[in-house]
Amino acid sequence: MRPAPPSHPASVVAIRRTATCIAGDTNCDPAATGQIYLQSTLCNDEVANPAVVAAMPASGPPAFPLHKHDCTTVASLRSYVMHIYFIANNNDPGDGIPTLKRAELGANGAFSIVPLVEGIENLQLEYGLDTDGDSMPDAVSADPGTYNGCAADPCYIANWLNAVTAKVHLLSRSTSASPGYTDTKTYPLGLQADDTQLVVGPFSDGFKRHGYTETIRMHNPAGRRETT
Repeated sequence: MRPAPPSHPASVVAIRRTATCIAGDTNCDPAATGQIYLQSTLCNDEVANPAVVAAMPASGPPAFPLHKHDCTTVASLRSYVMHIYFIANNNDPGDGIPTLKRAELGANGAFSIVPLVEGIENLQLEYGLDTDGDSMPDAVSADPGTYNGCAADPCYIANWLNAVTAKVHLLSRSTSASPGYTDTKTYPLGLQADDTQLVVGPFSDGFKRHGYTETIRMHNPAGRRETT
């Protein structure tokens, strides 16, 4: 039995960061041709263009021209990591099993797709916004950029900078149907961008489902606002 199509598209989550080690240091791979790196300046003469994200060239002009405090020594490189999490309709082509997958940025900007968990059917996120600077969420929005009627910069950026928590809603389902079972349930998956409640189902098929919710504190923005 094939599952009913999802009644609402799942979120796509992109995470961008750098490696915690400097390329070429102990226990850190050296810079390699085609790999993507971030270089940031510590030189006061380069503040107009403070960072570069680029692939390491095989030859030719250097792609990383920034410097350390002395404005002479070339600044260090850190591997640039980008992971995009999404729900695919299949694990293997045509098997009909919804699967959480990850697209990983690799050499020369190419992505590779890695299956993570079979049976993940929907993924939704809500963000907790700290509007008074105490590191605690005061409001919740599925689309912080448009929170409180914001339509454009600068409030769009300010709203996202105020995001201190992320609530993840996952809907999982069995990889095969159960004979004699019909899923008549509905599943709340948090708020939509218009602040209405998102509820999916009933799917009226033979697959058993379960919803999960977890709130994650984002330490980088929240921690800087703590007073004790």
